[in-house]
Amino acid sequence: MDKADVLRDTLATNKAIERAYVTISHDTQHDGMYALVIESSGNDFDARPMAVFKIKNFGRTPAMVERISLAFIKIHEPLPDEPPYIDAMQAGHFLVSGDHVIVQHPLPALLLTRAQRQEIEAGTLRAMVLGYVDYVDKFGGIHRGGYARMYRDVGRNNLVVVPNPSYNYDRER
Repeated sequence: MDKADVLRDTLATNKAIERAYVTISHDTQHDGMYALVIESSGNDFDARPMAVFKIKNFGRTPAMVERISLAFIKIHEPLPDEPPYIDAMQAGHFLVSGDHVIVQHPLPALLLTRAQRQEIEAGTLRAMVLGYVDYVDKFGGIHRGGYARMYRDVGRNNLVVVPNPSYNYDRER
């Protein structure tokens, strides 16, 4: 290995260490609200996502957030290999290291019948918030951070991480 190879490897390592890492999280502390609220409406349940989301740069250099996609969906087992994302909205947020933006994303309401609510409680039907954030780091790298949380009717933090690397990730696009 010559000096040029060492220099190239060092530069690549530094970019990986220093680059932006942007993620989505839900904020249960914002205005004291639950992660997700499902309200009753007669015989059915009208799931009105009232979640507040935080888009944060955990990296050491700036990032430009280009697009955000978030949706509340219902899905049967097993999960598809690839997440069934909806179209993203344009964002245009510039985040320096440690910076974040609060997003009250307009998630479409999801009507759940009483039977579907019982299926969710029994674990045979999944209700989840699914999304991603697309961003560009300072070095021109184009990345996507995936976000998937399962709705569980337990306590304030009722959105639980989906343990699947195809759904929760940070990778190049």
